[in-house]
Amino acid sequence: EPIAFELLPDYFTISQLQKLYEALLGTSFDKRNFRKKVAQMHYVIPLRKKQQGVPHKPAQYYLFSREVYEKTRKGRISFII
Repeated sequence: EPIAFELLPDYFTISQLQKLYEALLGTSFDKRNFRKKVAQMHYVIPLRKKQQGVPHKPAQYYLFSREVYEKTRKGRISFII
């Protein structure tokens, strides 16, 4: 089960997802490699919505699609937190 996504808000940034994975696994990930891995997760859907009111470049929001996750998971054994 994709437990990590239950711990995130409905809309989240890749940075939020990375920080959660790092906290749960007790390790750090390279930012670029983590983003590449997330891009391969077809159940993490990019939205047109971005952060607002931040002093840096606004990050894009993403959404976890349980429906796509279930379709992707059928017939495969996968490890996801």
